Amino acid sequence: MTGEPDQVALCFPGQGIPAADLACGLRRLSPGRADRLLATLSAHSLDDLDLTDTRVVQPTILALSLSGARAMAPRTGDVALVLGHSFGEISALAYVGCLSEEDALRVAAIRGELCWKQSLQRDGAMVAILGLPPAEVEWLRRRVLGNLPGAQLETAAVNGPRQLVLSGDRPAVHTAAEDAIAHAAEARILPIKGAFHGPHMAGAVPDWAKFLDTVEIREARIPFVSSTEVRLCATPAEIRRALVRALVLPVRFAAALDFAASQGVRTMVDSGPGTVLSKLVRRHGGFARRLTASGR
Repeated sequence: MTGEPDQVALCFPGQGIPAADLACGLRRLSPGRADRLLATLSAHSLDDLDLTDTRVVQPTILALSLSGARAMAPRTGDVALVLGHSFGEISALAYVGCLSEEDALRVAAIRGELCWKQSLQRDGAMVAILGLPPAEVEWLRRRVLGNLPGAQLETAAVNGPRQLVLSGDRPAVHTAAEDAIAHAAEARILPIKGAFHGPHMAGAVPDWAKFLDTVEIREARIPFVSSTEVRLCATPAEIRRALVRALVLPVRFAAALDFAASQGVRTMVDSGPGTVLSKLVRRHGGFARRLTASGR
């Protein structure tokens, strides 16, 4: 792929999408895809969905992301590679044929259920910190842990050189947010119930791995980049391993974008509802064009 002009990649968002953007996307969902989503969620109406519930949000993002990616096909042409941010890897794998859409919805539902159960075990939250370099965020994180013995607070995502996400116990997360603001940074508590990509999710790994062993995963027909391992994963064994570990490992989205650029990608398409990834790509730089399925 390297050296070819204007290669296109699709990126698929994870769970940090505002409920209003999800609701907007649902209004445009095709009847067939809406019916499949409702069947997965054992729900009767899209209007009744709780778009703050992890068990609902993950299958919903999958349905909306696949719908967005299909709608963008006439504008994108051939796709050179795909990547996903956190849960978005499930959507990416469905798009490239590693998972059937039916299986992907089932995978999303089980993942959402497992993550929801873990969030009940220990109250957690996540915060995006903008404006501080990684070393300063790490210094902040360690200070918080020093003042809150026994607390958990981990780096959950590196979205850019000055945009990191911390995940952990709710008091630790809120203390980190206050500390960041005191140091002239911006801190945003994410609209996610739970502490993802850290020890809070470790308890779900055995059941998640066991479930994935029952799911048919095919080789990717379009290169798939793991955003936790920052490499191409092509075989079912590689993909399964990456998915299992991604529950706990941090998302290295900035590095994944660099990898995509190194493969000749010059156009990055945010396939999901909202503009979360499009904004990350804009701040990251390095791409000639950015497109969004949401049209925003």
